[in-house]
Amino acid sequence: MWRLVIVHDGQDAETRGLVEGFASEDRRIYFVNTDKRYKDFGITPRLLGAKIITSWDLADYTVFWDDDNAFFPGALTSIVHFLEYYGMPEVLLVPVRYQNSTRPHPGPVEHLRVGQVDMANFVVRSPLAARVYEEVWQRVRRDGRPYIQDFLFLDALRRELGPGHIRQANCRPLGRYDGLRILEAMRWKLGIPYLGLSRFPWFRRLRQRVFPRS
Repeated sequence: MWRLVIVHDGQDAETRGLVEGFASEDRRIYFVNTDKRYKDFGITPRLLGAKIITSWDLADYTVFWDDDNAFFPGALTSIVHFLEYYGMPEVLLVPVRYQNSTRPHPGPVEHLRVGQVDMANFVVRSPLAARVYEEVWQRVRRDGRPYIQDFLFLDALRRELGPGHIRQANCRPLGRYDGLRILEAMRWKLGIPYLGLSRFPWFRRLRQRVFPRS
């Protein structure tokens, strides 16, 4: 049985009320939020979600579905099928679509590099997901570069398990994602504070025109 844990970056009464409306009708849905808004490209919300899934013993596996991902109908069913097919591995990589290509790139797991994976690709044993994301969070705090955290997660898994213990599902993409958020990454590198412009429709249209792939 699946569980849906929605984690908001910081407190937001409107989002909480919306999700809790659905949760009142379906006990499989939970809403939590970080204690403050960290604006760290999803590191802190994902870490909190993985810890909650583990500590509450909600599910054997954790799948990270971000707000910039769209999964096709039947995605969870396909994930369960491939987990069973590969003998319930510690980590399963499932394909998702990005524009005209598929991630992760075809080939051995040890050859995957920055930009070739997205968090939506990962299906991970819940305790392992929480432990490894804690390592990623510490590494980003120490070294920076939060916008490559998806690759850092894969890198940490490869070092802990070895690439031979990471299975890849050979199937059609289970969803799609919008890729790296270029403007946010540039702002972080340049030390420019968050201005909140993305909430304005005119700014979103301008960004899409200047950076059509961001």
